[in-house]
Amino acid sequence: MPQNKSFTERILIIDECLNNKQKRWTKEKLIEAIANKLDKTTISDRSFYNDIKFMMEQRNAPIVCNKGIYKYSEPFSLSLPTLKKEETTRLKMAIGLLQQLDYVPHLSDIRLLINKLESVASIPTDNERTIVQFEHHVPLTGISNHFDKICQAIENYNELEIVYKKFFTEESKSYIFQPYLLKEYKNRWYLLGIVKGKESIITLALDRIESASTINTVFTPIDFNPDTYYNNAIGITFIDNPQPTIINLRVLKKQLPYFLNQPLHTSQKIEKEYSNGDALLSLKVIINIELKLLLMQYAHTLKIITPEPLKKELQSMLKTAIKLNK
Repeated sequence: MPQNKSFTERILIIDECLNNKQKRWTKEKLIEAIANKLDKTTISDRSFYNDIKFMMEQRNAPIVCNKGIYKYSEPFSLSLPTLKKEETTRLKMAIGLLQQLDYVPHLSDIRLLINKLESVASIPTDNERTIVQFEHHVPLTGISNHFDKICQAIENYNELEIVYKKFFTEESKSYIFQPYLLKEYKNRWYLLGIVKGKESIITLALDRIESASTINTVFTPIDFNPDTYYNNAIGITFIDNPQPTIINLRVLKKQLPYFLNQPLHTSQKIEKEYSNGDALLSLKVIINIELKLLLMQYAHTLKIITPEPLKKELQSMLKTAIKLNK
């Protein structure tokens, strides 16, 4: 039997009708329901019987006809797949995880999807025990105001007119911006793209964007791969596509297990093991503010061997910290 859109719509209508227990469904009433929902498209008795046969033989629909009345002999729905207990448990967990993403406006449609999953699959999620929990934080102004618009602009390669205020300044500037990626880092959202007329990718904090207006102009994207762009970086910020540098760190024995279990970067390697239990670790990363702050966090457990300029800068930051905390 050829299966086209009309055929699929017909069997779904029949399924919907047979799940309505408040009516007695004769062949004539089912054909009438199909016609009403398909813009008065009528079907022959032969097509109707073929549809019923297909549902019973190919979809295992428990259809019975008693004295001209069609019904399901047991609970059934074409839109409700049979779920094993293990599958139901996994689906419950998936619904719980989706519910935790509500803070992102662009994902607001997930609420509708969750409602459908709960109703269609008859899987209640109320009073379920939480076993996985994401970190929650306060939604930023930039997210609620501009997230959806920016997502659409990225998808359609539309330019944006952005009014942006940098940190530590009261001055706002307007840019024609070509957006490429929205990225979350440390509970904040950032927009990566190019100011029209420039060549380098820059990063804008979403909460510093005062306004964003879509321009119908479609831009030609550069060769940009979001999956590899941050391969050589820790964090979010770097300028003018710098090259990664080899960083050598001597890590104290007491902290070494943590560094081995939680590497600072995917490039981390053990270069040498010392007799006292310390180890020399190397990283191949771009030197940026996030790297410096991370090294400051562990400054009491490691020593920067190379490069020398990074070592001196960390020393300066630590001296300033000591002065502030005297």
